[in-house]
Amino acid sequence: MPRCCCKFYPTALSTTPSGMVEDQAVWLAKVQGLMVGVPPMLQQSLLMSRTKAEFAANVALLQQMQESALAQRELQMQRQFQQGQLKK
Repeated sequence: MPRCCCKFYPTALSTTPSGMVEDQAVWLAKVQGLMVGVPPMLQQSLLMSRTKAEFAANVALLQQMQESALAQRELQMQRQFQQGQLKK
């Protein structure tokens, strides 16, 4: 991960416990995890953030994308289960 994200440490992530500051290595791993499978344009947007507000907005967008992808996968699995394509 380029050091450009380090300047925004310890910006809170959705998984940061309330009132806590995470270890920098843990925080960086979480930011890297948000970037997995994200289109290059969005990765670049995060990496090129100039202010803490821009960085926080980019992180929020990536978190929403992950949450949406998980919700879609859950619905897909529920449909497959209802159609008998999956078993418990």
